[in-house]
Amino acid sequence: MSTSTSTDVLIVGAGPVGLVSAIVLTKNGLSVRIVDKESKYAIGMRGAGIHPRTLESYHILGIVRDIQAAGSEFHPVLEHDHEGKPGKTFHMVPKGEPTPDTPYASTLCVPQDAHSAALRSVLQGLGVKIELGKELVRLEQNDAGVTATLNVSGEEEVVNAKYLLGTDGAKGVTRKLAGINFLGESKQDIGMLIGDVEMSGPDRKVWHKFQDARGNWLMAYPRHDSETVFFVASFGPDLDISRTASDHNLLKEWVHSLSKDSSIEVGKTVALGEWRLNVRMADDFRAGRVLLAGDAAHVHAPTAAQGLNSGVMDAMNLCWKLALVCSTRAPQKILDSYMLERGPTIADMLAFTSKLAAAQFNKAGAKDESFRRPPSVQQLGVHCRWSSLVLDEVHGPWDETGRDGAYDGDSSKTRELHAGDRAPDAPGLVRLGSDGISTRLFDIFSAVRHTILVFDESLARTIHAREDARTIVILPRGKDLAEASNSDGLEVYQDVEGYAHAVYGPMPKVVAVRPDGVVGGIVKGLSGLTDYFARLYAA
Repeated sequence: MSTSTSTDVLIVGAGPVGLVSAIVLTKNGLSVRIVDKESKYAIGMRGAGIHPRTLESYHILGIVRDIQAAGSEFHPVLEHDHEGKPGKTFHMVPKGEPTPDTPYASTLCVPQDAHSAALRSVLQGLGVKIELGKELVRLEQNDAGVTATLNVSGEEEVVNAKYLLGTDGAKGVTRKLAGINFLGESKQDIGMLIGDVEMSGPDRKVWHKFQDARGNWLMAYPRHDSETVFFVASFGPDLDISRTASDHNLLKEWVHSLSKDSSIEVGKTVALGEWRLNVRMADDFRAGRVLLAGDAAHVHAPTAAQGLNSGVMDAMNLCWKLALVCSTRAPQKILDSYMLERGPTIADMLAFTSKLAAAQFNKAGAKDESFRRPPSVQQLGVHCRWSSLVLDEVHGPWDETGRDGAYDGDSSKTRELHAGDRAPDAPGLVRLGSDGISTRLFDIFSAVRHTILVFDESLARTIHAREDARTIVILPRGKDLAEASNSDGLEVYQDVEGYAHAVYGPMPKVVAVRPDGVVGGIVKGLSGLTDYFARLYAA
């Protein structure tokens, strides 16, 4: 017996990327179903680094506090010498000081199981149920939509959807059923022991790095949400990963041999397994009405915690466009920009993480610098200046060669804002008639509509409120708000601290910020703004 249901978007895979996608789509008013073949939720800390660009996305989604509540600051790494004696400490993950335009300056440690639980809670609060034990086994598509067949405890369920989004990981079935190639290589000779283990003895205020002279190493990180559990990752020429993952006595011996401390108690295994290096990228992130995001589209070394964060960026880039298409406000062609904007970034990121992996998984011994991450891992420099969807009337079209810097941007060369860059924050904005109450741009940006920033009152007189955007006028500090016109229902703010004008540039202009927090347009007036939105709706 089979049943049949319909939805706007069927999401296959209920990990963080699928959950974020479901949140964005639901907030945009679409009907969503999210299924996963597993019968229970995964446990374990792996993939815990949540970088500033992802935290910015969560702020725009209105869920950053939910995620922060599930996490903590990263501990510094304590490096032990070959005899087990503690030595120098360093921060593997970049730590920075918040600035007005970058309020999230450091990477947050959020165990992936806790991260997923927080996202599930948000999604369930939006009225969407996560459906476990439902495996995608077949799909067919035509110009009207996708017909997906799910295996549910031996019975078939047919789901008719306008679109299907695969977030089911590198080993997932969506990509295969859609006929999308996964290009790259698997290196079975490079692997790690990885997982969560109960341990007592090591200091719980640091991230331990034990090592020996033969190139074997063990990292042990204390979970902040447990008094006994450590996340462990280990590599080396003498490590039998498969045996150690399944033999508790062998695991104990390995910990004691590298730490040189037999008093460390190794208790119950919470989640422990074998990881092998797999570096691949789909040749397209879309086949008709089937789309891919996260590890289903690209997979790489876990160095620098780029996988989950890149997957969230995939979801943010794609889902506002998918919402426009499903609501018939934009043609399907706009979805072509997903691969156009994300593909070069992912290719750069794969090259970067592969270089790190070569240094870190070196059986002759990992170099110290391979355990230190550059600021680019925070993804604040990721851009898409070359995209056909963005319009920059101040700087002109971006040269195609600019794609080479898609991952780390050109922040080392210039901080001047271009269309296609992340939209910076700016606090200290006081709205006309608000009795001096201050707000910030990140509290104004939204995942369900564009935000239009008008930096000149004379331009504001020619720009009218749009149904598809929130339009605000930002006057420079020193301007008398009482003299400001609030015609056509536009919101008028004063840049009391001067931060918005400093980061968005002093010249009169209009900036269109997309629902994914990317600057879509930097234009000189109404004509340019009209041209920008015409690009979206004509794609």
